[in-house]
Amino acid sequence: MKEAVPQKVSVAELFYDLIFVYAIRRISHLIIQVDRFDRIPFQLLGEFALFILIFWSIWTYQTVYNNRFFQPHLPFYLFLFMNMFFVAVLSQSIDTNLAKSFFTFAGGTTLLFASIALQFLLKYLESANEAVKKLCKYICMSLLPAVLLGLISLFLPAPFNYVVYLVAVLFAAFTPLAYGQVLTAVPTKFSHLTERYSLFMILLFGESIISMTQTIDPHHITLESLFFFLIIVLLFAFYMVMYTSGINHHLKTNGLTMMHTHLFLFLSVGIMSALLDLYIHTPLDPLFFFSLFFISLLAFILSVLSNLKAYHKARIVYTKKTSRINVGIILIGGLISFLVRKDTLMMLFVITVMLLYAVYDLYVHVIMRGKKHY
Repeated sequence: MKEAVPQKVSVAELFYDLIFVYAIRRISHLIIQVDRFDRIPFQLLGEFALFILIFWSIWTYQTVYNNRFFQPHLPFYLFLFMNMFFVAVLSQSIDTNLAKSFFTFAGGTTLLFASIALQFLLKYLESANEAVKKLCKYICMSLLPAVLLGLISLFLPAPFNYVVYLVAVLFAAFTPLAYGQVLTAVPTKFSHLTERYSLFMILLFGESIISMTQTIDPHHITLESLFFFLIIVLLFAFYMVMYTSGINHHLKTNGLTMMHTHLFLFLSVGIMSALLDLYIHTPLDPLFFFSLFFISLLAFILSVLSNLKAYHKARIVYTKKTSRINVGIILIGGLISFLVRKDTLMMLFVITVMLLYAVYDLYVHVIMRGKKHY
């Protein structure tokens, strides 16, 4: 079933995204600053994932509100730009020493959740539509306990404060999965939602290209830098084939698959970009690079295919074979890469060829052959 009224992304929303891109850059810097290690410490990876989860949650909740209830009125812009400032403060609190910045970071997260909950509460009081009121009530039931737990965490000693804060973030991030039917009753403007996520992904890929430029010496351009560039371009192409040619942008849906798979897309793109940067610059352990890169790559491929499966156009017949072939390509490429893992150039070459074939297979067999059973 198609959405009734297409909605375009506003300039204010694009402006709002810029501070989140800065936050992602700050988070990625956590991983890149590990020159003294031959592998990234697991604590650092955990902090990276937590920070991405937090900023994804804040961005997604605000996007859900904008998508369903956007009105070009002063209160909307006041909330948006106030939250933008809070995110700027939160971004500056990102640190590998979480104990040092915990109060500011947890306090900022709590304040942002409270601000977004207030927007939904005001909509609840304003609306006469029962489905809208129910949706706002349920979202407040996800955010307000997180706000309360966040406040409690500010006054607890370590390590209890971290545990309570983590529970608050996880509660806010994943409880919407439990009330999908409530969200479906007030469906997303799906063309707007897909555009929001795709534009943010473009910004993330842009950040990856900027990271790639840091590996280039204008007096001695290496093949490693070229393969870094090609890998990012092919990841981008794989995503954009799904977005531009594979999915129906006018469905009536709650959008939960789109939202939560993009958490893994944000994580995987950030990790792969940082790993490639480190692998070229520093003596990163080949087995560690191989393991983490291919876990991230598999998460990326499966997340893209999950969106294709959930939202594909009517002419595209999506079957399990679609996933099996693409995942099979990654596994075969992974095996070859494992065998040549000690040769940086050869491993990057294998990854590039593997991704090139994955993009070709997705476009030719799934998109171009549309009505054929794949």
